[in-house]
Amino acid sequence: MQDETDAQQPELVGAAKWTAKHDATTRAATEIIERERVEREAKTARLRAARLARETSDARSAVAG
Repeated sequence: MQDETDAQQPELVGAAKWTAKHDATTRAATEIIERERVEREAKTARLRAARLARETSDARSAVAG
């Protein structure tokens, strides 16, 4: 007797097998790239805020001094 899951998912062969592997690799790469983009944008925002705070502090010191 054949398992129902085997009947629902036929074994991939030839081009279909290559395409499935290619799609899985593409999805994984896209997820990594998106995660790195989000991290880079967060770092840029954090550094920009620190720079603006420093510039504001320096400007106040120059006016007071």
